[in-house]
Amino acid sequence: MRDFTNVRFFALLEKTVVFFYIFLFFIFTLYLAGNFQVFLDRTQKLLLGISEIVSFLLIFLSILYGIVLVVSGAGRKSKHLRKFLFFLLASISGTLVFFISKIILVWAG
Repeated sequence: MRDFTNVRFFALLEKTVVFFYIFLFFIFTLYLAGNFQVFLDRTQKLLLGISEIVSFLLIFLSILYGIVLVVSGAGRKSKHLRKFLFFLLASISGTLVFFISKIILVWAG
């Protein structure tokens, strides 16, 4: 089995997933803070729209990242186990934020 984790594409993909994960956390935290700071409704909808797009990209890229890890044999190498757990965390949190954003946007009208 070929180890794809040494390819530049994998390193770029890993950094992109980390960036989108942090960015999604930041945007959704701004949305939550905006509820208590009484942001305008338009601003809240904009933050939800951005978090929806970022979470969709995070889901797509983290699944691609997970596929590369599985193909490279992440379960057999202990150094890739943390990366695989991060992939799971990123994809689950991205999915949750995506559905929460959709529900709030539909509910808010």
